[in-house]
Amino acid sequence: MPPRPPAARRDGLGPYKRKVRKPKDWPPRERLRPERLVWLAARPEIERLAQPWWTSLITGSGGRGSYLSHRDRKEIRGHRMREYAEACEAVALTLTKEELAVVQESAELPPWFFPAVQQVRGEQIAYRRQRRH
Repeated sequence: MPPRPPAARRDGLGPYKRKVRKPKDWPPRERLRPERLVWLAARPEIERLAQPWWTSLITGSGGRGSYLSHRDRKEIRGHRMREYAEACEAVALTLTKEELAVVQESAELPPWFFPAVQQVRGEQIAYRRQRRH
């Protein structure tokens, strides 16, 4: 796994352009580690990001003639969720105490958070491909 991104790398990232869904039942009742807290706040949007757009094109109606079964879509999404979870944890470790306090209160992540997660995920994928060859 490549090294964690330093906090200074987030400065060049633009704001996330989509409206982010907030998790239900916030704030959590139990005391959590900062990485876990950030993961719970980011999870609804990460679930959306992990669902490939092309799966809806080749799924069809989901009947006997569909090319991609529900189980196949779930497997693809699960693999991508693992990748996003690793990247989310790496970026969560760069949050300041003030940003973590905002996350704990309102589940609102900084505007640079999701672009940073996508960037780190891409770097991790490239790193794994490089190690394979």
